[in-house]
Amino acid sequence: MTRSLRRTLDIAVDLGTANTLVYVTGRGIVVSEPSVVAIDQATRDVYAVGLEAKQMIGRTPATISAVRPLRHGVIADFEVTEQMLRYFLGRVHRSRFAHPRLVLCAPSGITDVERRALVEASSAAGASAVALIEEPLAAAIGSDLPVAEPSATMIVDIGGGTSEVAVISMGGVVCLESVRVGGYDLDEAVALHLRTRHRLATGTETAERLKIELGSAWPVHDERVVEVRGRDMASGLPVAVAISAGEVREALAPTL
Repeated sequence: MTRSLRRTLDIAVDLGTANTLVYVTGRGIVVSEPSVVAIDQATRDVYAVGLEAKQMIGRTPATISAVRPLRHGVIADFEVTEQMLRYFLGRVHRSRFAHPRLVLCAPSGITDVERRALVEASSAAGASAVALIEEPLAAAIGSDLPVAEPSATMIVDIGGGTSEVAVISMGGVVCLESVRVGGYDLDEAVALHLRTRHRLATGTETAERLKIELGSAWPVHDERVVEVRGRDMASGLPVAVAISAGEVREALAPTL
C-alpha cells in the first residue's frame, strides 16, 4: 500500500441543518454545500446531494423528494444523513482505503441518544474515529476569540435549526442556553403569513428572501415594500402581492 493511502486524514465537519462545511488540515474548507439530499422515495436511491439537490426542491417528480436529513441540528433521517456524509467525505478523498479521523460539531443541547446517532452516522460513513465538539466552542475558536484566556467571552451562534448563546473561558463552556429555533423557523413563519393573510402559496426560497430583505425585530427607518409572486391558493393562478417590512416583522414576532 502506498504511503499516501496509509496517511490518516484529519477532517472537521460542521453538519448543520442548513449547510455542511468540511475542513481538511492543511487545505482549509474544501466543501461548503446545503445539507440537502434528493432521493427516490420508493428505492431510497440518492439522485443528488448538496447544491444540486437544493436546486431540485419544488421541481422534482412525485417519486423524488429533496429532503433535509437534519432537523434542529440533529439527525432526523439516519440513513440519508449517512449517505450525505459519505458523499461529502468522498469529495475530500476518493480512495476506498481512506478512513479519516473526524471532529464533528454538535449542538450543545442535544441528548446522549442524539450524540450517539451523530457518531454512528459518521462511523458508518467511513470515519475511523469521531470526536464531538460543542458548536459554540467551535464557532469561538473559528472566530479567533481568546477562548483559552481566564476571562469570559460570549458568543451567539444562530443556525438554520438551532440558536445558542454561550460564555466561554479557560478553553471550555462555562454556561450556555440552546433553543431549537433557527433561520428555517423564521422562513416558515413568513411562508405561513403569506398563506393565511394573502392566500399566497410560495416556495421556501421566496420566504427566505423576504426574511433577508425585509426582516427585523424592531421598526426601521426604511420601511420597504417588495412585490412577491406566487400561486393563489383559491384559483391556482399566478399572482403578485406587495409585502411590507412591517408585515414581515409581524410574521416573525411570535418566533422571535
